[in-house]
Amino acid sequence: MAVRSLRRSADSVGMGTLEYVLGGHDPCVNVVLLEDMAAVMGVMIAAGAMVLSVQVGSHIPDAVGCIAIGGLLGCVAAFMIQSNAAALVGR
Repeated sequence: MAVRSLRRSADSVGMGTLEYVLGGHDPCVNVVLLEDMAAVMGVMIAAGAMVLSVQVGSHIPDAVGCIAIGGLLGCVAAFMIQSNAAALVGR
């Protein structure tokens, strides 16, 4: 749903979807989309790390997966702060 709304908004302004997200023109839709993407990617990383941990028989892949998820969430948060700062403070 967020992707559809984002595409519709980008088309109405005459921009590409990625250009619209990076420009931070609609912070609400960008935040929802980025949070959803981070959640899906985090679940995929966690599942892969757990499977690898069981296959190898070590706790190391699980720990690396946790660190990777933390890095992912940190990057998404930093991008949201950077892209939405202008909208929060005023352009």
